[in-house]
Amino acid sequence: VVDFTSVYVARAGEDTAETINAAMADPDIQAVVFTPGEYKLGSPLLVTKPDFVLLGLGIATLVATSGNVLIEVDGSLGGVRVAALLLQAGPGLSPSLLHWGPGSPAEPGFVHDLFARVGGPDTEMVQAHTMVLIEGDGVVGD
Repeated sequence: VVDFTSVYVARAGEDTAETINAAMADPDIQAVVFTPGEYKLGSPLLVTKPDFVLLGLGIATLVATSGNVLIEVDGSLGGVRVAALLLQAGPGLSPSLLHWGPGSPAEPGFVHDLFARVGGPDTEMVQAHTMVLIEGDGVVGD
């Protein structure tokens, strides 16, 4: 359970990768909740703390704008949870939309209700080499 005073609420159309990463770097923030809408991100969201939570509401959609990874998780961290997000490729070849790095933490990480797409509503060419890349041990997906 995360006290809501330790949660950063991201807002579509207002927040960028820079503002969200700055909030995630705050030692008091343990989770980010994404309000419904589209988040155009030109660099990855960096999960660098154990037990961190990224949670989308109402099909929050993260869109890569420059061939970038959208979420980068340090695989040595335990207890990380990524849930209820739609990851969408954009122009430029993204190596992956979610990259969960190598590692063997004592506590597992979790991916719940994660969707990824290449195409869909786009009228321009979009690309991703891999949608979800999990290199670490102990990551549970459903």
